Amino acid sequence: MADGFAALHEYFYGLTLSERKRFVKQCGSTLNSIQQVMSRKVVGTGLAKKIELASEQKVTRDMLCDIPRKKRPRDWKSDKRHVKPGRDAPGFAAFRAFINAKKPEKREEFAKACDMTVDTLNKMLWRGKSTYDKALKIEKVSKGEITRDMLCPNWQEKFEVGPKMSFALPEQEKMKGNGQKYADSRVDADRDTPGFAAFRAYFNALAPIARSTFADECKTTVAYLRLVLNRGTMSPELALKIERVSVGEITRDMLYPDWKSIWPEWKPPKR
Repeated sequence: MADGFAALHEYFYGLTLSERKRFVKQCGSTLNSIQQVMSRKVVGTGLAKKIELASEQKVTRDMLCDIPRKKRPRDWKSDKRHVKPGRDAPGFAAFRAFINAKKPEKREEFAKACDMTVDTLNKMLWRGKSTYDKALKIEKVSKGEITRDMLCPNWQEKFEVGPKMSFALPEQEKMKGNGQKYADSRVDADRDTPGFAAFRAYFNALAPIARSTFADECKTTVAYLRLVLNRGTMSPELALKIERVSVGEITRDMLYPDWKSIWPEWKPPKR
């Protein structure tokens, strides 16, 4: 592609001023636009076709647009721009296939369950970007078929992970066929223990303002507590803070199974 733009640069500046004006007129463009194309090294397929015709195939569309031959539209009439890395990443490709497989009414139900609209989902797919909160909701609503690490690869960097915490990403198979779907995500047994189930019920029963206050008193955030509940593991420090803030309703032994190694003198209350 760089050689193609170099050839366009050499051809264009080899013309006289009048020939350049005639060239850009045949391309349906301007001198400034052609110079920006050569500078940015990005061109739409429609303009690439016009450049090929105006240059009498001295600069062809293949030299300017790096699109595989099998995926090229018939006669290159599409106005598709260059490929965006995020939008065409495996995770977003799988999510796009997942959404497109649903009927319109099912898409609306899915978007509503994620606290979003269909337009918001389409924008996310087009941009190839997602926030951690949206990725987490999509993971829950899709029941693990689309995981947070597929939409937000650097989600771990947003949180401070303690030495006792384990955040292993779900095991995924290599993508198969045209469906581009991942294998079923691994289910973490720790998240379904009675202790975490009790904490999940306790936390979800709080009003939104109370949840924020609870997280602040634990020196953390609501999003981080959601993360902890989803992964089913936490540091002993956080378990102790939750016990104190919940006034003993959720105790440390419910959230940290190896509590005896840290608090050997402490005895759990009778239930």
